[in-house]
Amino acid sequence: MKLSIIVIVLIAGLTAIATGWIYQSSSSSLTARPALEIPSDIDYFMTNFRYRSIDQNGLLDFQIESRYLEHYTKEDISRIESPVVRAYRQNDDWRVEADSGQMYHRSNTMRLSDNVVMQKMGDDLMEVRSESILFEPDRDLLVSNQGLVIEWPNARISADEGVFDMQKQVYKLKNAKAVYY
Repeated sequence: MKLSIIVIVLIAGLTAIATGWIYQSSSSSLTARPALEIPSDIDYFMTNFRYRSIDQNGLLDFQIESRYLEHYTKEDISRIESPVVRAYRQNDDWRVEADSGQMYHRSNTMRLSDNVVMQKMGDDLMEVRSESILFEPDRDLLVSNQGLVIEWPNARISADEGVFDMQKQVYKLKNAKAVYY
């Protein structure tokens, strides 16, 4: 009887030691995972933001909307997810959307990339598709140098490059091919 009590106590002690060892090894593997690293070169980020720029006359010049933006201090650029740019001009408004974008703060320009769709609103509807468009608000320009396709209700134009002056409504295309319906 004494021997059976000693064996039971010994088995209970070994079970407690084994349980403690298993618990400690599983909890240490949880704490051994690396912590979420926040890049040190980002000084701020914004979610679901809207930026509006006013012209000299106090009228809305353009606005940028996005679900996420991060600003990188070293390059002084902001990376933007799914940006939508609206430019308000006297003649017609423009709308440009893309999968991603980069805002270059020093030059006050914005590169929209990946599945870019640019629409001129108003009486003369026009849609432009490209993989990259540079928005230059100070010069009232939208510039594409990676190929583009322009669609009107009665025409389709493809070109290697294009410059769209939003204020003067002058469009310059390089190596353009047009099909009229």
